[in-house]
Amino acid sequence: MIQLSTGVAPMPVQQELDRIIPLLDEMIAAGITAPIAIATTNPLVADQAIQSGASLIVDLDNLAGAPEMAEIAALHQVPVIARASALAIARAKAADIQLILDFGQTLAEGTGYPILVGPMLPQAAISAYRAGAHILRVDDLIAITTHFQDASW
Repeated sequence: MIQLSTGVAPMPVQQELDRIIPLLDEMIAAGITAPIAIATTNPLVADQAIQSGASLIVDLDNLAGAPEMAEIAALHQVPVIARASALAIARAKAADIQLILDFGQTLAEGTGYPILVGPMLPQAAISAYRAGAHILRVDDLIAITTHFQDASW
């Protein structure tokens, strides 16, 4: 999965679209086949990115912001990645959308939803994978690669 984002600083919608959509168009034209996620707080940006070829939404407001975000996901039938919370689960259920729960650096079990974790330590990533995490977010690719090569699977 490739995640596109303009960062954490809020910006005008048109500026965010001007940064994301041309890059997304280039990636699609280049034949990128990996799922592309748009990370945003703005439903209009999510909608335009999905129409341009993104296949997941990373709601940086964790479904606690604009209620239209869940509606956009439902309209396009794409999953939403959001931090694990009772509100995110409730809004996902109400909109009948697929939710991928982001537990940050720890792993929780028994949610019934796909789980994403982003542990900072390579050994924690391996442990999370073995414990059932479905998606790992990795920031230190060199360190994690070394640990994966040394680990028995």
